[in-house]
Amino acid sequence: MVVKPLDPQPIRTIVFDLDDTLRYNEPHAHAFISDFAETLRGRPLTPEERRAGQLWEHQYWASSEDLKTDITAYKEGTREFWVNYGVRSLLSLGFDEQQAQQYAAQVHEYMRENYSPVSHVLPETRAALASLRQRGYRVGLLTNRPKPVHAEMNSIALDLHMDFFLAASQLGAYKPDKQIFLRMIEFLGVNKDSVLYVGDNYYADVLGARGAGLQCLLLNWNGLYENPDTEQITAIADLLDLLPGPLATAA
Repeated sequence: MVVKPLDPQPIRTIVFDLDDTLRYNEPHAHAFISDFAETLRGRPLTPEERRAGQLWEHQYWASSEDLKTDITAYKEGTREFWVNYGVRSLLSLGFDEQQAQQYAAQVHEYMRENYSPVSHVLPETRAALASLRQRGYRVGLLTNRPKPVHAEMNSIALDLHMDFFLAASQLGAYKPDKQIFLRMIEFLGVNKDSVLYVGDNYYADVLGARGAGLQCLLLNWNGLYENPDTEQITAIADLLDLLPGPLATAA
């Protein structure tokens, strides 16, 4: 497999995904569900089972057909939606259909009563964003969130390091639909060749950006993706080694 290397020369704008790219929940929802699933099953999940579950999660939330079907059938956010999500999640972790149906409501109730994650941003991520702007890059955000994220960006102080932040609902499309990226480009008034997109979800971020003709990097921070067909980094700070700055690349 030949992975096309990043070409830093034309890049002037760097756009990031938000969840699990710039900010993280502690604990992560997938890890929380997986830990509870172990108690239901009565044995530890294997690393392969956990990985399969997380890959399923990435695919599901990347505007998958299953997600669209579930939103239509149950309406997102309702108890019925989340119980059904529990069924799908348990199946992805290797439970059989009977077990998944049996335990799904318990998973929902456990999450509802006990899951209170803390949102955090790594200090080295903040530093890297600041350095990229100092080097002359325009830095922004494109998230699949259904509502604008201005208040949240302020609450976690990421607005201090961003030139713009856009939500899918504002652009009328969701990743991986290429239209969300093309509308972002139109809104910014830039050439797509000058934009680099960075995200942690191969199915939403890489396939979406690639489909719109943008250069992209996969933030494979936990090694979830084995030998992906795209260039990858393991931390936002890795960008500092790849992107010297518009003035330097133009020289």
